[in-house]
Amino acid sequence: MCRDAETAKNQIQAMGASRNETAVHRLPSHRVIFSVLANTAVMAVICLDPNLRTPKYIIVFNLAFTDLFSNSALVPNVFLFNHHLIPYNDCLTFLFFCYTCLSMQSLNLVALSYDRLIAIGYPLQYHVKITHRSMFCVIASFWLSIVTVVLIAAGLLTRLSFCQSVVIRSYFCDHGQLYRLACNDTTPSFIMSYLLPALILWFPLIFIVCTYLYISYALSKVTTVQGRLKALKTCTAHLSLVAIYFIPILVTFMLQKNIHPNDIP
Repeated sequence: MCRDAETAKNQIQAMGASRNETAVHRLPSHRVIFSVLANTAVMAVICLDPNLRTPKYIIVFNLAFTDLFSNSALVPNVFLFNHHLIPYNDCLTFLFFCYTCLSMQSLNLVALSYDRLIAIGYPLQYHVKITHRSMFCVIASFWLSIVTVVLIAAGLLTRLSFCQSVVIRSYFCDHGQLYRLACNDTTPSFIMSYLLPALILWFPLIFIVCTYLYISYALSKVTTVQGRLKALKTCTAHLSLVAIYFIPILVTFMLQKNIHPNDIP
């Protein structure tokens, strides 16, 4: 007998931590606290220091806000409170915030790469193209696009019926894990399962790679080595953030067929 989303709302179970309860509780909560304090400090410094009220730091502020929101809203629920059972509506809400934060973090890196592209490739046009208004418009359009797409993805899950298991083998309410449990037509959710990774991972990564290829080309035209190094140093912080964000996700994508969330020792 099939159960619709409303019937199954009190029976969704996240099993990612059930066999690793001890390991999960060993996760140090002070890391979460440190992240919250660090991101709050970054936003406070940007607000209080007039020298940092530039278009670039609008993106940095938004990146810190997104990371703060994701850590304070998502991480405690997953790792600190040992919640295995979650109401279905809460699961969808959790999914919405998780995918929204992941997407915005990658799109913030896209915005920063665009800032570096204009600064190095077109330095004379930087203050014309990179303005407070343009950055606010870019960030607002990112938020609007992501919220719309993720809302559609979560909304499509509400039309699913569950005939057998309502156990998701993950640490959080993963979109793919949820729609694969359904026994009715999952075609719209299947399409979204390809759209979301493209939006979160592949489009931002391709854009950033293309941006730095052009930056490398622009730097090759700089006559002095010192000039090249000086320009390259302005990209080191951004490149570090790109590596920290994308490398774990890429490794997970490449090894996902061999990795099971319950097999972590």
